[in-house]
Amino acid sequence: MQRKNIFLGILILIIIVSLYFVNFKDGNSDSRDNLQNNTEYPESNYHETKKNNEMEKNSESEKSGETEKNEDFLNYAEKFAFIEGKDGWFYTFTINTNGKHFYNGYNLKYKTMEGYNVLFYQNGKIVDRMPANPTLAVSEKKKNGVSEREEILKISEYFDEKQFNRKITINDLSDLKLENFEKKQITELYNSAFKLKFDSSLIDGVKAYPGEIRTINLNNETQVIVGILNTRSSIEAVRIDVLYSNGSYLSDLTDSKKTTEQKTLTNNFKKIEQKVIEKQTLKIEEYFNLDEEIYDKIFQIIESFSISSKEINEE
Repeated sequence: MQRKNIFLGILILIIIVSLYFVNFKDGNSDSRDNLQNNTEYPESNYHETKKNNEMEKNSESEKSGETEKNEDFLNYAEKFAFIEGKDGWFYTFTINTNGKHFYNGYNLKYKTMEGYNVLFYQNGKIVDRMPANPTLAVSEKKKNGVSEREEILKISEYFDEKQFNRKITINDLSDLKLENFEKKQITELYNSAFKLKFDSSLIDGVKAYPGEIRTINLNNETQVIVGILNTRSSIEAVRIDVLYSNGSYLSDLTDSKKTTEQKTLTNNFKKIEQKVIEKQTLKIEEYFNLDEEIYDKIFQIIESFSISSKEINEE
């Protein structure tokens, strides 16, 4: 009975998210060897995690109005801003018309990183961990005893309570005590998001979750990596990289250390990334005349984001 209650609790928390491994078909080769995708974890999208927690509370207190309340979480417009940090990190701030605020960070370079895990609890204690796509929402990294995952929730709830509804300065955050993050960055992100117009549109043809990374093996020594940062309304960023067998990434190399071929790859990667954002579509192969196999693989991964992890796994 105790084990049953544990799993029931987890299912309530994640609601719409299951754990999947990508199974992508590529010719006659084995699909799992060709395209690998991060397992979709319950806290990969902090927006959904926070909403799911609130939906759970609503169901506890007002079960009779559960359907209506659940629909309210889908009927909103939002503003979204991001700042690109170092080593694949993108820090984001979202404001929606339900008065909710979300501060988070996504890494579009590494499929997994030490200290970024989904945690499973029993009687208030951690009983298991599962590696997750690196987002601040699953970060166990701590400073002065406060984890990043705890602090982004604190930041989001702070803005929910304050409801500034105006441009702010660092001084407005004087009573927000932080250990892991800089108020300057949070202030800039909030202001960048605030000045935008609310967008209620839904982007068509993109079923990736924010910060999702998919990879494909080019050969025994090279793996192509594509990460995507998207909202419900738009594709905000795409990052393409190459992982070599020695553990190094193309993006780690300075220009002076790159071969002519690697410099060409870097330039073409940037053009492809920019074209996805410009056209707001995953079908961008027609805009390029790139015949090498590596580009075929890249276009293949990018287009695969039109299919969810669940759908790929079921094929």
